[in-house]
Amino acid sequence: MKFHLSSLKLLRVLYLQGFQSADELPKSIGGLIHLKHLSLSYSQFKKLPSSLSKLVYLQTLDLEVDNSLQIPNIIYRMERLRHLYLPKSFHTEDGSKLRLDGLSELETLVNFNTSLCDVKDLDTLTNLRKLRASIKDKLDDLPNILKYISFTKNHLRRSSLSISCPQFCSDAELSLLRTLLGCHRLYKLSIEGRIGKLPEFYHFSSSIAKIAFKASSLEEDPMATLEKLPKLSSLTLYSSTFVGEEMACTVKGFPKLLYLKLWGLSNLKRWRIDAGAMPKLSRLVIARCENLEMLPDGLKFTTTLQKLNIRWMSDDFKDRLRAVDGDEGDDLYKVRHVPDIKLD
Repeated sequence: MKFHLSSLKLLRVLYLQGFQSADELPKSIGGLIHLKHLSLSYSQFKKLPSSLSKLVYLQTLDLEVDNSLQIPNIIYRMERLRHLYLPKSFHTEDGSKLRLDGLSELETLVNFNTSLCDVKDLDTLTNLRKLRASIKDKLDDLPNILKYISFTKNHLRRSSLSISCPQFCSDAELSLLRTLLGCHRLYKLSIEGRIGKLPEFYHFSSSIAKIAFKASSLEEDPMATLEKLPKLSSLTLYSSTFVGEEMACTVKGFPKLLYLKLWGLSNLKRWRIDAGAMPKLSRLVIARCENLEMLPDGLKFTTTLQKLNIRWMSDDFKDRLRAVDGDEGDDLYKVRHVPDIKLD
């Protein structure tokens, strides 16, 4: 690789996607001073050289590798960067937080992890349009993230937040949750952790389009609240997010929902879908809901449904969707209109 890099000094775009034969990106990468786009996505590089800072004209840097990456703390010097895709797992050489202050032209920032980056640096990213951030274990940085997202004078158009914490249960935590849900630039939200009580629908920003909850342990049916969100297009409920036995989707609920995944709701026994609910649903995944007795009868009204994926469910449940020797299962008529049905 060293030979090839040193002979390509006029190169403007370099894709090393899927590259697996080297642990460290060669230092000679710094000689490609005209480079504007560098992508290492899906590769297995483990270390970047400090010579990367010589790429003063670089506008796009994609570091979404498949493993943990050691990054020299020099990215803040790359002042012309517009699009930065960090890996999900990384560290600096000395263990300090990765500096991003001064990237005033940055428009896209993906995988900003508050454990690995300094939230205060966001205030210097005055041109940021898209932010995908994650918070793990502690909620200390969440107020500053919310302050940045909500600041009316920045250029942020769309933000995604992934939060993994023990719980949102105390009065202070629930107040913070309500503030989070109300952020008008919040497009996608993922929360892993117990939620004492889901706030009423009017606390949710109308801009939220995608939601994933995991291990929330909600005792009340979350559908009663979530179905009122006007722009919600994707909903995933994982791992005991709802611990009750009955769930219902009512008339005119989920007007824009396209994708629904129910995974690991082990207490769920009965699910009702009224005619007129989820009028645009195109894909439904049901997995590891061991006690769900049958498919909702109302699925026969969801004529937009294109894909139904049933995974790791009981044989009795799956038999209700099969035709054996001319005998149709009891639930097959409910989804006869669905062109793609998979039973795994």
